[in-house]
Amino acid sequence: MDQPSHSCDSPAQRSAENLRIEIAQHPSQVSAAWQLVYQAYRDAELIDDNPHGIHTVPQAIRPTSSVIVGYEDHRIVSTLTIMHDGADGLPLDHVYRTQLDRFRQKGRRLMEVGLFADSRLPISRATIVFREMMRFVFYSSCWSLSDIVIGVHPSHAKYYIRQFGFETAGPVSAHPVVRNRPVVLLRGATANQPKTSPRPRSIAEYAARPR
Repeated sequence: MDQPSHSCDSPAQRSAENLRIEIAQHPSQVSAAWQLVYQAYRDAELIDDNPHGIHTVPQAIRPTSSVIVGYEDHRIVSTLTIMHDGADGLPLDHVYRTQLDRFRQKGRRLMEVGLFADSRLPISRATIVFREMMRFVFYSSCWSLSDIVIGVHPSHAKYYIRQFGFETAGPVSAHPVVRNRPVVLLRGATANQPKTSPRPRSIAEYAARPR
């Protein structure tokens, strides 16, 4: 894969709507983030109760993974996790192993984004913060030359395609980890996105304001 022509200066920290967004550096931050995920997923009835009050996946507990957190004052209120491909694959292999293996066989590097949660309403506020968190995802993909894969509810797919330039990479299926709720596989090839015309809205913003 060719080296992307755009800047890859990743932001160490960003601000959005009075939130400070950064990469978690301490286990206590990661624990608080995944507690937030647990509560959000429980509220949405996506997972069962567990005594630890934490929801994550094995692939998130890797040295190559990054947990992005958003602070309001001194409290984590928003999070997502970046997981690079490894020997045990990605969480989406539960549903889309065939499709992901095709990308791997073509020499594509993959990273999955998931475990998103925001404790605040309305969802419009969470959307703004999510776009700023995706800035870290964009630059992580840029540095590692990895394609981004995500699994989203089919009704949300158009937003990701319009905002971030994702493309549909797999059929609608049922995801066993979230009580067999419907999911569709999307993929974004970061090296190609800045070359498209017109650029996806968020990609254009990231390229224009790398810091």
